[in-house]
Amino acid sequence: MFGTHPFVRFLNQNRRQIRITIIIVILVFILIQILNKIAEKNLEKGVQDQNKYSVEAINENERQTFLKRFLNYCKEENESNAYALLSLNAKKIYKTEDEFKQKFISKYFANDKTYSINFVSENNEKYSYLVKIKEDILSTGKITQNQANNQFNIILEKQDKDYKIDLN
Repeated sequence: MFGTHPFVRFLNQNRRQIRITIIIVILVFILIQILNKIAEKNLEKGVQDQNKYSVEAINENERQTFLKRFLNYCKEENESNAYALLSLNAKKIYKTEDEFKQKFISKYFANDKTYSINFVSENNEKYSYLVKIKEDILSTGKITQNQANNQFNIILEKQDKDYKIDLN
């Protein structure tokens, strides 16, 4: 009876094509699984890279905020708060707050000044910035041409979970 059934006869007559079709379907399924795994890894890597750049942007914003706080202390002639943000190397140069005020704050922030901060480089988690000090045009009404003496480098490094400033 089974030999005369049309479905069994179809299977017996097309056994080779059916096997080839099953093998092709299995190979396509395996290929799709492999491609999904590759795409998943690439997506995870892309998310990690995006998180890395987001963290770096947050860190740069944090460093800029710290520098602005230091420069605002200098601008307001609040030498004790500004001096507290200096690194040990800078404190070797400026041994006291008064010396820091006389040699640094008075030199760069004597009158109404504005500043700009430009990132220069990063090496071993030490961040170098160029700070340009300019006359505040709105308050003084003057435009000074020679600004070369009114710029200095700041090196920012993390010490004990907080940033410290080294002045060059």
